[in-house]
Amino acid sequence: MLSKLKVDKNFSKVILLGGLINAAGLNLAVKSMEATAGIGTYTGIETHTAIKGSEYFLVSDTPEENGKKLAWSPVGTWEEDNKGFFRNHLGQYLNVIYLNEENPSLLNKTSLGNLLQVASSTRLSDGAQPTTNIYVKGILPQAAPIGTEHTTQVSVVDSLGIRHPLKITYTCTAIMPRQWTVSIASSGEACVVPPYDLGVKLEFDRSGLLSCINEIKNFPAPTLIICWDNDAKASEIYINFGLIGGDDGLRCVTKEVELPLPEVDGREAKIYEGTTIDENGYMWARFKNSPQQKYAQIPLIARTNKGKFIINPWRTLFEN
Repeated sequence: MLSKLKVDKNFSKVILLGGLINAAGLNLAVKSMEATAGIGTYTGIETHTAIKGSEYFLVSDTPEENGKKLAWSPVGTWEEDNKGFFRNHLGQYLNVIYLNEENPSLLNKTSLGNLLQVASSTRLSDGAQPTTNIYVKGILPQAAPIGTEHTTQVSVVDSLGIRHPLKITYTCTAIMPRQWTVSIASSGEACVVPPYDLGVKLEFDRSGLLSCINEIKNFPAPTLIICWDNDAKASEIYINFGLIGGDDGLRCVTKEVELPLPEVDGREAKIYEGTTIDENGYMWARFKNSPQQKYAQIPLIARTNKGKFIINPWRTLFEN
């Protein structure tokens, strides 16, 4: 297990003795550690860790995966550098096992060498998916007078992974046949391209079902195009108000209004803030706009009483 690092700059010298050892299938540089006195205070840095026991971290001399040389080290003063790599104060790069959603415990005894990678946060802000579809459901009042307005909100994601709020306004513009105009506005300097800036006409039959869009039957709703006020590409979003004559989308059937939030696809980019390491060796990423994520695990290497080296991962990975 790991604990918060108490002795600052412990094991400040690492002396290369030369040669390699084969430990659990890994070729590790032989090093000895020369301990120095430290002050018994906590550093307060969330990624500083100390090992409770005689195990060692697996480290490398370079962040490059090709050609890196692995070694073992007890020094846990890990801090994230300006390139997103985690290094101790000796300049060693921490090596970890990355986790994923399908198999959160990838660590095993037979393929550890292929799974070890230099710890980095560079991949954690990826995953943005721009909005391409909005599905509108709900009920507009059948007996509303001309000029009645109802609004709802929706948010969409641009090509940069940034989320933007939109305001959808429904305005009653005719009674026989029942007609509502749908207009969409964006905040800031973003521009909603016609026809949604002024409005798209939705007509309903006597039973309150959608009968035509922009006075054309069986005509799909126009694509919503928004030109953003940043460097994002213009969004092209298909709006689905439901099938013509169907009861699965927007309807006009009662005296009451019911406009739930539309269904929207898209995923905003995660804004990475930092990493913490828990006592089980898991690395957790913190984000400004989404829950924290467990993304890697720190394996340890240990020397047996027979002088051999074995990988000593956290017990929880091998519990049934």
